[in-house]
Amino acid sequence: MNWLARILYLLLDTRVSSRKKLLFIVVVALYWVFPADLMPFLPIDDLLVTLLGGWLFTRSADNDISNLGSTVRKKSGKKDSIDVEGRYVDDD
Repeated sequence: MNWLARILYLLLDTRVSSRKKLLFIVVVALYWVFPADLMPFLPIDDLLVTLLGGWLFTRSADNDISNLGSTVRKKSGKKDSIDVEGRYVDDD
């Protein structure tokens, strides 16, 4: 999965905290529109901040998702178990 698609996927994922999503969007957007720029009239620094922010966001959001799975395992008490609830439906 490419980098941009990964960021969009994580922004839409409900398991990632809204605070992290909002922080990523606000920081990157503010840097793009803020008048004080490291390299005025060149978007290179803006792209670097966007790439760095995206990298930090994906690492942090991936940790949220993986920690969620370990929390489920800790609750069950067994390392290699999955707690599933279901019902049997007879097609006849």
